[in-house]
Amino acid sequence: MVGTFIAGYLFDTVGRRITLFCVFFFGSCFVVCIPYTAPNVWPSLVIVRVCITLCLTAPAANPLLADYVHKDAIGKAAALVGLGFVIGEVLAMGILFNVTKNLTPYTAFLIVAIVGACCSFLFLVMVKEPKLRSSEETTAK
Repeated sequence: MVGTFIAGYLFDTVGRRITLFCVFFFGSCFVVCIPYTAPNVWPSLVIVRVCITLCLTAPAANPLLADYVHKDAIGKAAALVGLGFVIGEVLAMGILFNVTKNLTPYTAFLIVAIVGACCSFLFLVMVKEPKLRSSEETTAK
């Protein structure tokens, strides 16, 4: 809940593009740390997992649906987003697990982190910042 509140605040103050880029990029950096926490689960792995979870709350609570989709089609768009999560999960497990299954944990997590970090740069290109209502009102006057 705290992560979602912070994410909402960041989306409104910093912007959608930078917030999504940063949380995906830093989340990928935390993924690299996972094999270095072995064999001590407490507190090192717990701290890394909390950081990854905090990074993943922002994409889960993003306002892009409301920014891009007409209000009459938000339900359909939300269903497609959910379907996209499932397809992405299946592809990630099917492709990344098969690519990394014979590698050492250090190399496997490094490859996953590199893929995630590279995908984070897509947000800088694909996400368009919306015009906020306060700026629209000042330009209309």
